[in-house]
Amino acid sequence: MRRLVNDIVGQAAPIIVSLADRIVLTAVLVRTLGVAEFEYWTVSLAMVAVLAMIDSGCLMNFSNEIVKSAASGDRARAVKVYRQSNLVFTGLGIVLLLFTVLIASLPGLQARFGLHQAGDVAHDSLILLLLGTSVAVKLCLSNTLAIYRVTQEFGRGTWLQSFSDIARLVAVGAAVIAGGGLLGAASAYALVTLGTGALILVADIGRRHPDFRFALALPTRDIMHGAQTNIAAFGIPYIAVVTMAQGPIMFLSALVGAGAGVVTQFVLLRTISNLCRMVLSKITNILGMEFARHHFAGREAHVAKTLNEIEYYFAMIIGIISGFLIGHGEFLLRTWVGAAVAYDPAILMLLMAPILIFPTYLLHSATIQYANAPMVWTLGSLAQIGCAVLIYALAADLAPLLRVTLAVSLSEILCLSGPIALISLYGISRRTILNRIFGIAVAIGSGAAVYGTQMLVAHGFALDGFSLMLAQLSLVCAVALLFHRLWFARFVAMLRGIAQ
Repeated sequence: MRRLVNDIVGQAAPIIVSLADRIVLTAVLVRTLGVAEFEYWTVSLAMVAVLAMIDSGCLMNFSNEIVKSAASGDRARAVKVYRQSNLVFTGLGIVLLLFTVLIASLPGLQARFGLHQAGDVAHDSLILLLLGTSVAVKLCLSNTLAIYRVTQEFGRGTWLQSFSDIARLVAVGAAVIAGGGLLGAASAYALVTLGTGALILVADIGRRHPDFRFALALPTRDIMHGAQTNIAAFGIPYIAVVTMAQGPIMFLSALVGAGAGVVTQFVLLRTISNLCRMVLSKITNILGMEFARHHFAGREAHVAKTLNEIEYYFAMIIGIISGFLIGHGEFLLRTWVGAAVAYDPAILMLLMAPILIFPTYLLHSATIQYANAPMVWTLGSLAQIGCAVLIYALAADLAPLLRVTLAVSLSEILCLSGPIALISLYGISRRTILNRIFGIAVAIGSGAAVYGTQMLVAHGFALDGFSLMLAQLSLVCAVALLFHRLWFARFVAMLRGIAQ
């Protein structure tokens, strides 16, 4: 129980880092550099992330294989898998770097993918090279976190990773504020990644677990046997996930041109919509690992029962946060980046729909992946791309931003969040319909509380924006506290069962 709670609490660090990255650093970039350069930075990172798809499912396959070998008592095989997979990732990192060099040398190819020139050609190419090199190094060392899963120290690994990420964010923000522009930001990004980010985890693992010291070994047939099937199963949805995450950014940039503000509007509204998803994804990663461990140990009935029970809590949390964000979307956006970006509530609600309608989607997704049973996720992710293209084609009369957002959101509901939440590991849950209604009802109640207090202010109550927000947050927390008092004992009992 204590280990599980520590791991979940340990996810506070990556949550803070993600918030700092997506909120604080974004505000610094938009307010300091302006919309046009922020869009260049965003599209550059999107392009590098697309290049990183060369991983193609190797990470999940090999990290799961390392954990599986160690869990079965064969630590020597786990070490062997780790060293051989390190060579695979090193090769992939080198290939990624070569692709980055190629694209950086061809400005015309960059423009086709939505990366419009921000300065002179050499300046822009160097920015892309620095970001590509950073991601290539991270890819070479990407398997290190698997060792913390083996030693049941995942919380420690997460904190160390978060420390290097915080250093990177501080360095990038400081470079921008100091007047270094995009080139200064990219240089800081690369230096910190190559320095602290690349070495901290490797050094810590080598000191605490010498047998898992970073080393390379040639892949052998016994280790690679069956890997191709799993790599393909994980790789297809990974490519689809990255495509659906970064593709709309690059596509919108290529469609509407540089500096139009549409890409910035999409990115900022999606960031607000993802606040709930971002927080819960850190928790679902830990729970997914625990559920997979029970699944491998043959305790399927325990996993199925707990998955059904935990849906109520996810529905409550997502419903409350969703209603609050929808009610305060415009105020949050204005406070965040000023008046530089237009607010569109329809876009925000569309982006929040997949996780609101199916709140256990992330939990079931993590569980089936860590249990090496990713076929529903694989097929759904592959279908999502085709579904998004079809929806985009059918919505030809809509504005570009609404058209792209509708395609992204509706395709995720139809192909991913719906099927995964309904089917999961053990068939269709009997409680899913009730939980969907419950989650949406809580969201409506939360949104109504926000709207009601706004109407009170409109009729004479003297509250400024922040005071109003605090009053509404208190009201929403009162609802959460009611559920907390009703279900807290049951929730603790459930966590104890997961941690056994």
